[in-house]
Amino acid sequence: MPMILEHIDAIAREKNRDVLFLLFHPTDSESYICYEHKDDVVRTEILENLKALEIPHKPCLDFYHPDSFNRFVGQIYLDVPYDENLPLYQKLQQYLEYPDGTMRFPTVRFLILPLEKALVNKDYDNDDDDDDDDDDDDDFY
Repeated sequence: MPMILEHIDAIAREKNRDVLFLLFHPTDSESYICYEHKDDVVRTEILENLKALEIPHKPCLDFYHPDSFNRFVGQIYLDVPYDENLPLYQKLQQYLEYPDGTMRFPTVRFLILPLEKALVNKDYDNDDDDDDDDDDDDDFY
């Protein structure tokens, strides 16, 4: 069954808070054009570790831009509030970053989208969407 992906800004508005996500990017532009998330061994490793660490996550799309098309390139929403005092956030941060804040994985970006920025697109929300959170996303990865 096809899966409907949400844009990260729509997720922020739904959660009514800042949201965290991962963006996977090859190091050179030629690789980016041919990038396939299912072939990315770093992404696969991270997904396995997110499950092992019991960090809730799901695939998502980039920030919605009405005048452009966003293709899915493996982005992952992390269902963990941005709170440096929260043990689950600390576990996530320690896994993804070195103590100095640099990434452990050079082809991965650990990003936060502030709710304030996400609200820019609130007029694009559709309250009639039939959202089914019970879908098993494992086949999509």
